[in-house]
Amino acid sequence: MIGMKLAEARRKAKMTLQDVSNIVGASPGHLSEIERGIKGPSLELAVKITQLFPTVQLATLIRSVAA
Repeated sequence: MIGMKLAEARRKAKMTLQDVSNIVGASPGHLSEIERGIKGPSLELAVKITQLFPTVQLATLIRSVAA
């Protein structure tokens, strides 16, 4: 599940949801929903997330939204 990979990458970087929110421009609540698999990111947000966390692959994020 991509949300788990995102949460893992965020924790490894020792970042809070608020930290990521400030960088990528999405609310902490929305990022939490992505991490929990409730919602998927927009394409723009997916690109920003993968730029911040290179271990999270863009293709995987896009597939999570298309599913």
